[in-house]
Amino acid sequence: MVSPADRREVRLRLSSRGRAFLADLRARRQKELRAVLDLMPAAKRTALLEGLEAFCDAAAAQIHDDAQDQGSQTA
Repeated sequence: MVSPADRREVRLRLSSRGRAFLADLRARRQKELRAVLDLMPAAKRTALLEGLEAFCDAAAAQIHDDAQDQGSQTA
């Protein structure tokens, strides 16, 4: 379906079979990630969590800075 707001955009919708496939894929991926995390010592899981939180904080700050830079360029 072509977007009513922008003809360059095309909207896709998944069939029920496609939605079921993605749900299964997500469930299998989550199961595999859980298995890997369960093999890690608790201290290493904590370190991983802290590292991922720091990464997210840095990424959010970068996105915020980029948005401010773009806003100041259009003003």
